[in-house]
This record gives sequence, structure tokens and C-alpha cells, in this order.
Amino acid sequence: MAVDGSEHGDAALHWATAHALATRARLTVFSVSEDLADKPSMYALRTDAARILQLALDDHARDVVERALAHAPGPVDVTRRWTRGAPGPAILEELASQPYDLVVLGAVGYSASTERFGSVTREVLLASDVPVMVVPAQPAELIA
Repeated sequence: MAVDGSEHGDAALHWATAHALATRARLTVFSVSEDLADKPSMYALRTDAARILQLALDDHARDVVERALAHAPGPVDVTRRWTRGAPGPAILEELASQPYDLVVLGAVGYSASTERFGSVTREVLLASDVPVMVVPAQPAELIA
């Protein structure tokens, strides 16, 4: 399951941990930080400033996993994974790296999109060979 600290991501983690507890499954919680080296706008920053900003983004991505797990509904066997890159491709690479049974994602991240699915969720839905469970921020949306 991939987390980003958003309301939908937190709901997805809650669902995934409850599912893992109920089925006695192992849970891998994965987070991605953007790679500033891939951002042309970062070339204008001094090297030290870009490095400090990248380290802060990396720390944030790892902290998102820990904060999310601190609110899990129960103890579950968890592997924590983190990488740097574009979120969609990084999640797909992770899914291809080992035999996962299911990927759980929040419907949208931090975007202000009015679409049902955010761009990362859409990208994973369209390209994943692994079944995808998309969890909205509000559980009532699961019924709609």
C-alpha cells in the first residue's frame, strides 16, 4: 500500500491494516518522495539549498509512513519501504519487484482535483498487473 499523508491515503492505510489483520496478511507500506533532480525549476537553486530541500522531502516521505502506522487500527506485520522518484512509476516498479497480492491506494492525494481518481491512482490502475483497491477518504463513498 502506498501512502502520501493525505486524507485518502490515511483512509487507505486504515482499510489495508484492517484487511491485513482480518486475513493475517503481511503489509508493505510504501512512500515516495519527488526527486528534485528531475525538476528543471530546481536547477536555479544553489546546490546546498537543493540538497537540503531534497533531504527534507525524503525525511517527510519516511515520516508519512511512520505517522500513518502510528494510527493503524491494530498490530500488523509491516514492512516499510521508501524510494525517490515520480510516484506513479515508483509504485509500479515496486509492484514489479516482488509478488504482491494487492495494492491499496487512496482515491486522490493532495490535488484539488474534482475527479474521482487522482493522477497517480489512475496511472497505477491503468498499468498495474496487481489488483488495485482504491479507498476514498470517506467510508460512505465505498457504497456510492
